[in-house]
Amino acid sequence: MATQSFSATPVQVLTAFLDADWLKEWMGAPEMPLDTCDLDCRLGGRFRCAWAMPDGSKSWVGGIYDELTDTTIGHSEVWRPDWTGGDTHVHRIVFAQENRTLLRTLISFASPKARDASIGTMAPGLKNSWARLEALFQQ
Repeated sequence: MATQSFSATPVQVLTAFLDADWLKEWMGAPEMPLDTCDLDCRLGGRFRCAWAMPDGSKSWVGGIYDELTDTTIGHSEVWRPDWTGGDTHVHRIVFAQENRTLLRTLISFASPKARDASIGTMAPGLKNSWARLEALFQQ
């Protein structure tokens, strides 16, 4: 589980995950921008996003939303190329906390081996993306 605090409202934090223009602004890294983002933000709706990799290839993720509430986003995820070891499930929940919002993200991997292999890949990118999102909330 990853936890991050933002200087934004819960609605703003959830919107950052459900608005393609917002996602393109903060998710990824300058050398690996999110350049494709198609979202159908409803229960059963699908999403598909791609990052332009430095070598010219693309890293794709797609999935289906299975939970969308005022405080929660849940969805399946499949990556191509598959670096997560199979299907994953992501559950994000927001909590108002004084003048900030706490975001908890739980990712369920296909296996413990897949989880352990993914942590080293995901942690640096996630930290960078959270910093970019916080900077957008400061504008």
